Order: sequence, then structure tokens, then C-alpha cells
Amino acid sequence: MKWGMLAMKYKTSFFSKGILLNDLKRFSWIGITYLLVLLFDIPLKILMSLVDKNNYGYISISNLFEFKSFIQICLLITLPVLTAIILFRYIQYKKSVDMIHCLPLKREKIYDSHIFAGMIVLIMPVVIVAIVSLLLKITLGIGDNYFTAKMVFSWGGITIIFNIIIFLFTVFIGMLTGSSTAQGILTYIFLFLPVGLAVSILQNVLYFVYGLSGDFMSEETLLNFSPLTKIFTLSYSTIHTKEVIIYITISVILMLSARVIYKKRKLEMASKAVAFEKLQPVFKYGVTLCFMLLGGFYFGVIQSGNVHWILFGYVLFSLIGYYIAEIIIKKSLKVFKNIKGYLIFASIAAIVLIGINHDITGFERRIPNLNNVESIYFDNSFHSKGEYSTFYEKDNLENIRNFHKSIIENRKNIKYNIKGRQERVAIEYRLKNGEILHRQYFVSKEMYNKYFKPIYESKEYKVMKNPLLKVSDNDVSEIAVNSLEGNKKLVINKPSEIKEAIYILKNELLNKKYEEISDKRSEWGYINISISGGKSKLLYGENLGIAWKKSYTEFEKWLYKKGYLENSRIVPKDVKYVIVEKNDGKSQSTNMTDNNIKKLKISDKSKIETCLRNYFFARGDNEYIVGFYLKNDEIIYGGFKKEFVPDFVKEYFKE
Repeated sequence: MKWGMLAMKYKTSFFSKGILLNDLKRFSWIGITYLLVLLFDIPLKILMSLVDKNNYGYISISNLFEFKSFIQICLLITLPVLTAIILFRYIQYKKSVDMIHCLPLKREKIYDSHIFAGMIVLIMPVVIVAIVSLLLKITLGIGDNYFTAKMVFSWGGITIIFNIIIFLFTVFIGMLTGSSTAQGILTYIFLFLPVGLAVSILQNVLYFVYGLSGDFMSEETLLNFSPLTKIFTLSYSTIHTKEVIIYITISVILMLSARVIYKKRKLEMASKAVAFEKLQPVFKYGVTLCFMLLGGFYFGVIQSGNVHWILFGYVLFSLIGYYIAEIIIKKSLKVFKNIKGYLIFASIAAIVLIGINHDITGFERRIPNLNNVESIYFDNSFHSKGEYSTFYEKDNLENIRNFHKSIIENRKNIKYNIKGRQERVAIEYRLKNGEILHRQYFVSKEMYNKYFKPIYESKEYKVMKNPLLKVSDNDVSEIAVNSLEGNKKLVINKPSEIKEAIYILKNELLNKKYEEISDKRSEWGYINISISGGKSKLLYGENLGIAWKKSYTEFEKWLYKKGYLENSRIVPKDVKYVIVEKNDGKSQSTNMTDNNIKKLKISDKSKIETCLRNYFFARGDNEYIVGFYLKNDEIIYGGFKKEFVPDFVKEYFKE
């Protein structure tokens, strides 16, 4: 009995029963409101979906956040903040903090009591809703195809974790400031800061570091930087055990840190924007830095990366940020003579920028030794990272490395990494020791064609980019050829013809030259390959589509030989005539009625075929506009690029 009494005394000594009960009495409305909203949002929605006979039996969810409830998101990002501000509002006012701290209680016990009360208010509604959801599942016999008990426990656990970490973070911020308004604003600023700062720093450094990529870090990775942004991914992403441990660890650190600060916080700090004088420089220069990065990012975007405007943005916005911080700290507008601190900040920022621009780390010049490279990812972005763009063959590794080396050697010809009208190149080296090196560039394709050519013409590249090369013709049940224009469709289902067609198409893909791969002329149509079974179906599903390029002459000859050509694409006999005009940049279609416009009318079938083979579907930047007037009264508009203009068109417009 004696030990039991001691144990009870030990357990209750962490908080004051009086303060705890008083908090629960005063602020129970928060928990009750939270409970009612959650009951409306989850159990009620479960019942509503069960009543809807049209939906029940067809609904399947992966987690309870999948209700895509705007209400749940709003509650997670606002209620913990509101609870923390209300519970500790007294410390921001001199009279109330004096009164509370006159009680014969240690500060730690007062703090612990409020924290415990806040946790009860935020946790109990979630626990009750989870129990109600489980009872509904059991009593109504809801199957696991709708939702499982595991999903309920997962939802409850995740909701509690996010409630607690945001609540404790708000409490921590409240200990550093002397204003409830500032506490709320700074909480959201600092919660978003990891994501905002990461994006801002990356986007600003991109303007000065040649080869740095902004794409290798995915949006999902960035959103994981903060619980505030992670909340918006809960309906479609999972929380891993590692993340749970990190969140719990951070919560404990925040709670203990806020406890220490609360104990040391001076009473006279109430109503001050920054409660500790030693933190004022951190606040001031932190605000200045954030404003500076924002200014650089803003002018970089609106002025297409012009470095002079970026530097102007740094100076202008950093000055604004510096004086805003000074006004907040001093609570006065008489701060514009305090320029010394800004000059120190500006000097340090200038030194950092000069160092980055002169590549003092060797980042821009760094290129791995080929002997240390296991594989290289090579594509136009990092968004499609995977096996379809990763090279292993020695020749390709060497070709890509030579390409990279040439880009580095010519970096002086490109003053700043500005996109413009250039080709994007993304390179990722995976080294044998496990290290990864990312680089991204914007280069002139014409200037680097000789480097693209051997890579794109390699068998390894073609096999990666063309799944058809891995498909067995025995697994194909049907081939459908659909024309781009003219609404034609050819279906090939004879096994012997399927084998012939697949064989020819594979050869077309394997024998493509770089110029054909880069050919942007409109396709004849699209080929849909139906896969009935075998390994091919496991890899690519039931359908596989490829474009019917105009360079696939062997496939076209085979169709002609079989008598299928007219049924698979638009042919000259489908066209009444063709009209060609010079592109003046104003009109996007041919004008039959305006006699002031010089135009060429073509009725010769061989010339119509030439036009069909060489036109581009897009018309904007072409030298000529072309219109195909079909016998079914349909009109197809396109254009000729300079290198594909037929000779007879050039001759006519020379006159």
C-alpha cells in the first residue's frame, strides 16, 4: 500500500491537478468541437456510403484520409496551433503571467499541466472517432474490401502524431515570442520554412552554378521536409516507421526545449515580438535572408534569369526584409539609420555569391573517372528516372562522359545557365562506391548533335526506349494501324502477317538513324499492338502503342505489297488539292478567298504525296502553311519547316 501511494504521488507530481482540471473545464469546447467535426467527417461518411446502394460494394480505400476531406486537412493544420496559442496565451500578457507565476507551483509543473491538457484535448476526440469507426465496422459487418481495422489504427496514430508535433512546435515558438499574433504567424512561417528555404536556395543557386539540377529532388521529397506540407500528401502516401520515429523524436525535443525556455523566460518579455534578446539577431538576419532569396527568385523568374536583375532583387528585397525585422523588434519606425548591421550582412552575402560564381568547390568541373562508374542515367529530365534511361554498356558510358566533358569545356560560352530555346540534358552517375552525382544542362542541340548521335543510335538506347523490341511475336494477337488523319483503321490478325509485321517494325526501330529519331514531321498514324499473354503481357500489359513514323519505309512497302496501304493512312487519292502559302506569322490557315495572298494550288498526285510526307502538324514556326482539302470536305492544316520544303514549292515562291 505504501509503495502504491508513493507511485501515485510520483505520477501526479508532474502536473498540477487543479491547473489540469481548470484547463479541461475552460477549453473542453475545443475538444468537443473537434470530436463533432470528426464524427461528421468519418463515421457519418461511412454510413452515407453504405446507404448509397449504387456505391457500396464498389468502394475500396487505402486509408481513411482518402475521403479527401478538406475538413480533415484544415483541422490538422489549424487546431493544434489554436490549442497551443489559447493554452499559453497568458504568458504573452504581463498581468496574467504575473498572476499565474505567483501560485505556489514550480514553473515546470505549470508547463507540464498545460501540455498534458492540450494533449488530452487533441488526442481524445481522435481515439473516440477511431473506436466509433471500429464499432460501425463490427456491428454493420463492413467488409475489409471497404476499409480494415488496420486502416483505422493507422489513421488514428498518424492524426495524433501530426496533432502533437504541430501543437508542441507552436508551444516552442510561443516561448520565443511575446505576442500571440506573432506566435501564430511565426509558427506557420517556420513550419513552412524548410520547404520554402530549400526551394528558394535551390532556385537561386541554379542561376549561378552551371550544371546544378533542380529536378533531381522530387516534389514528394520536398513536401516531406515539413509536417505542415506532409499533411497534404496523406490521402495518397504512406508514413514509414522511420518517419514516425523522427516525428516522435522531434516532438520530445520540442517539448523538453520549450520546458527549459519556459523556466528561464523573464516575465517582462511578455508583449515583445522576440522574447530573448540573444535571438533578435537570428530573427533579424533570418528575415533578411528569406527576403533576399525571395527577391532573387522573383526577378529571376520574371526576367528569365538575367543576373543583373537577380542581383537587384537581392539588394532591394534584403533591404526591405532587414528594415521590416528592425521595425518588429524595435516597435518603432525610427530604424532607418541602423544601416551597419545590413552592411555586414550584405558583405557576407556578396562573398558567398562570389565564391559560388567562381566555383570554389569545383562543382562545375567535377566529372567521375570512367573506371569508377557503374551506370549513367541520361535523359532530358530526372522525372522519368529508371531503367528506360540508364546505360551500362562501356561505349555508351564513354560517349555520355565525353558529351559531359564537352559541355564543361564549353561552359564559358554560356555565361549563365539560362534555359531559352535549348535542349535539356539530365545526367546521373551512379558510382561503384554507391555515390551519386547529378548534373543538368541546357545546350544547343545543333551544337552537340555529334554527341547525341552515337548514343541515340546505339542498340542499348533503342532497346530501352522501344519496348516492342522485347515483345515476342507469339504473344501478339492483333495489330491495329490508326491513321492520324482521314479516320482510317487497319486491323491485322492473321498470325503469319502479325509475325511479318512485328519483324519489320523491329528492324525499323533497330535501324533508325539519329536524324530519324529526331524527326518531328507528323506521323502517318499510330500502331496499337494487342498482347494476349506470355512474358510480354506481364511486362507491358495488354496494349503497346508506337508511332508510325514517316521514316518507316520498309513497313510502308509491306503494307503496299499486301494491299493495305490505302486503308491505313491518308493517300493522295483522298485529297482534292493542296494549298500552300508563305507563313506571315499572322494566319494559321490557308486563305482561298484573298487574292492578294500568293498561294500555290497543287492537284498533281505525286506532288500531293510529297507534301503529305514532309508537312508538320504544328504551323506556328514553319516557313510555309499548307492546307490539305480532302474529298470528304475535311481540311487538314500544317506547315513545312525550312529543311523539308519541297523543291517545287521553293521554285514557285521564288517567282
